Amino acid sequence: MIIGDQAYYTVVVRNTGDTAAQDVTVTDTLDPELEPGAAPDGCTVSGQTVTCEGITIPAGGSYTVRIPVTVDSDVSDGTNVRNRAEASSPSTGTVSTEAINQTRTLTDVEIDKSGTAEVQPDGSIVYTVVVTNHGPSDAVDVTVQDETNGNLTSIAQLPPECPASGLTITCPLGTLKPGESETLTFVLTAGSDLPAGTVIPNCAKVYTGSREDDTDNNESCTDTT
Repeated sequence: MIIGDQAYYTVVVRNTGDTAAQDVTVTDTLDPELEPGAAPDGCTVSGQTVTCEGITIPAGGSYTVRIPVTVDSDVSDGTNVRNRAEASSPSTGTVSTEAINQTRTLTDVEIDKSGTAEVQPDGSIVYTVVVTNHGPSDAVDVTVQDETNGNLTSIAQLPPECPASGLTITCPLGTLKPGESETLTFVLTAGSDLPAGTVIPNCAKVYTGSREDDTDNNESCTDTT
């Protein structure tokens, strides 16, 4: 079950007898780490309990209910969540079953970089880096790294998130919630003796300690002439 994303429990009650089961009640108890979604047709939701009442299941037939849930975004990776379902009727008594599922972190962290297109020697190149967590889970230990070329530029200004660390700019951003973005702006100075037409390439990368389903958008580059 993906942390921060929607999942479904499917409960199937089968009548293996030779007469119809009347007035069946299905009760499904959700783990505290789960947020119930909209109540399925014919059912109600109260706290962590989904109840479906007044069901008739013919002999040899079955009743199926699909219950939507969302795993809370602050649940830890690898947490076991439990779900207990019961079916009862006045004539047949009660049967129950339990499912244990494990939660899993999944994120998609994207970086987008833009910068000054043209610059004079000894002029300023302003870069803007936007990092976004597209979720559905929290992205932990998010870090941006930008390797500069000391033969072409020098670092003139860094944001507070990016302490001085040599030619490679490193910006630890911590945890980004699903849908959260962080914008960084830093300034480099072009070399004073660079000839006309020199191309200054620059790439920024983002890393996270969380599991990602798409790493193709973890690097963004731009050129300045």
